[in-house]
Amino acid sequence: MFSRDQSQHRPRRMSIHEKIHTPGGQASRLASSAVPVEESLEGAHAFITCATVFLRLMQSERNLMQSIIPSHQHRTVFENLIKPPMDFFILEGEALIAAVKRSLGKNDFQSVLAALRILQHLQSLVPQYQDLLRSLQGDPANRVVTLTTLFESTCYKTLNDFIDYVK
Repeated sequence: MFSRDQSQHRPRRMSIHEKIHTPGGQASRLASSAVPVEESLEGAHAFITCATVFLRLMQSERNLMQSIIPSHQHRTVFENLIKPPMDFFILEGEALIAAVKRSLGKNDFQSVLAALRILQHLQSLVPQYQDLLRSLQGDPANRVVTLTTLFESTCYKTLNDFIDYVK
């Protein structure tokens, strides 16, 4: 039989960033030449899925809210609903950018492939995010665009550094 402490022990869930960049995680496997590039993009796939699901969730919340919440409170309620997941989403994106920058310091340029894939997907979703968040003021409406810009500048710098490294 399990003691109470053992039965309640659950492993801590790792963030996307931790899954990619912990010992034994994806970044350490990249050092091995036997690991295909597709596997190195696993974290990018997770973040891309997160970006799409988050957008669909916000769209569903907005639609459901319209039939339940009085119209004069829509904006306030919607801002309160999306703030925690938006914070998580942005933090995960920033953690991935930081990981790409750390990899760049080690002359590991494979991480830019994941960043480019994420950038491409975010750029395709930005118009939908902007349409959905248009009624909100300031910060929420600009955060996804800012994250996309950060990915853009990181990819640009990484590719330029790769060119210099190859020369």
